[in-house]
Amino acid sequence: MNSQSSFPVTIVAASIIIGAVFIWTNFFSESEEESLLSSGMQADAEILTIANSGNRYDKEPRIVLKLKVIPVNEEPYETEVIMVISQINIPRLQPGKIVKVRYDKKDKMKVVIEGTESIPQQTEKVSED
Repeated sequence: MNSQSSFPVTIVAASIIIGAVFIWTNFFSESEEESLLSSGMQADAEILTIANSGNRYDKEPRIVLKLKVIPVNEEPYETEVIMVISQINIPRLQPGKIVKVRYDKKDKMKVVIEGTESIPQQTEKVSED
């Protein structure tokens, strides 16, 4: 087999691997969100800020919400949720509003907002300056 005939095989193999990684990553994230929604600890959270990340998914904006999570009988803490949301739901997610969230008791930075139609949300720890 010469190098010209192996090139298409390499491209196909690389495409299959990249596709499999993409599907696995999205499937894992969705199952993590579903797991938090079904078994995570419930809390209120105040929306501190909302920002457009500049990215879109399927024509919908990807936003960054800075939240102050207020767990029952625990100290409040801040985290960020990155999510894609329907433009129709943006008025529901404005600074000062209180939303219901679910969080992972073992990793409190993993938070999902209840009642929003979105693709998997990502959380990031906010530096405590």
